[in-house]
Amino acid sequence: MRRRSLWRRTAAPLAGALQAAVGLAAFDHLSRQVEQIETSSDQVETNLALIVSALVWLGVALLAPLTAWLVGAVVRRLPRPVGTGIGVLLGVGLLVAPAAAAAPEMRGLALVGGPLVVAGLLGATYLGVGTLVMWSSRRVLRELSTLAPMTSRALPVVMLALLFTFYNAEIWQIAIALSVGRTWAAVAVFVVLAAALVTVTTRDELTDVLAEHDRDGSEQTVPPLRRAERVNLLLVPVLVTLMQMGLFMVLVFAFLVAFGSLSIPEATAKAWTQAPLNRFDGVLGQLPVSLTLVQVAMILAGFSGLNFVASASSDRSHRQNFVDPLLDEVVHGLQVRDAYLERDGRAAAAPSPITERDAEPPGPPLAPVPDHATGATDADDDTATDPHPDRLEQK
Repeated sequence: MRRRSLWRRTAAPLAGALQAAVGLAAFDHLSRQVEQIETSSDQVETNLALIVSALVWLGVALLAPLTAWLVGAVVRRLPRPVGTGIGVLLGVGLLVAPAAAAAPEMRGLALVGGPLVVAGLLGATYLGVGTLVMWSSRRVLRELSTLAPMTSRALPVVMLALLFTFYNAEIWQIAIALSVGRTWAAVAVFVVLAAALVTVTTRDELTDVLAEHDRDGSEQTVPPLRRAERVNLLLVPVLVTLMQMGLFMVLVFAFLVAFGSLSIPEATAKAWTQAPLNRFDGVLGQLPVSLTLVQVAMILAGFSGLNFVASASSDRSHRQNFVDPLLDEVVHGLQVRDAYLERDGRAAAAPSPITERDAEPPGPPLAPVPDHATGATDADDDTATDPHPDRLEQK
């Protein structure tokens, strides 16, 4: 069943990935053209048109999650063959379209990355990763109202450590020596450490919940939890916590970029780095912030995310507000599973209607059923048709 509807269920992420890939490829292509145009009076209009077009394609790429959600909502209402056809077309488009929109020197990378992205999305959908991510995303969206108290609780404490590092020359010297790729790698290390910490703490808390469930299930005719079910129960709280951490990191990053552009003059930053600040290439070079400032904010935002997860693991009030409701939902899900399996087991163990009709009832035989047309009973019919009525008189 999962293989039969795999393309249909993968249509939504394929649509989002296709739009993001085409948008980013076109943005990169137009940015390279902006760099090649010389600044002259007769090319100002051409340069402005390229900048506007590049920004439009960047906006198209940023709207990819919305497109994925819309495609998923539409495909779910279509017949299965139609949804499967749409998924296959989107997969073929993801193999071809990014390479067509990319710059000539980037087409080889696009041709290699397209099949890898399609294969990864199909595998993730088959394993149910998309379902877990969508459920966790909806849960995080429901908790956006709690983002303000969560931020007001954690942000001031984090800023005490971040601002001291932010106004330090060493972090700026490190950032200017790092490439953009190595900066992302440093942020990824913080995210991996945070995921490991969340997994360990959540597993310890789920152990007690699952042990209690196993004790209760030993008195019922319900099969124990499989390994895959235990992994799913662990992944849901972990994903929700990591998404909360991601929102917190975005807030810290935006705050540091805005605060740094206001409070740190470029001359001061140059004195700290002892070198000219790195700038963005292409269209993004028009931004009023430097690439070095963005790299410093990225590193400190990754550190703040790790610190947020560590403080959340030890802060009891935070766990009562954000983690305990997740555990309550896990318990409720286990109760629903047990009730469903128990009902399914009773339905499978119940005898069929034919067996019940043909089986001899354990009690006395049924009374004769009267004939509604004549008022006679089955016994009367037997007497009327008996060839030896004298036997009845003898009895």
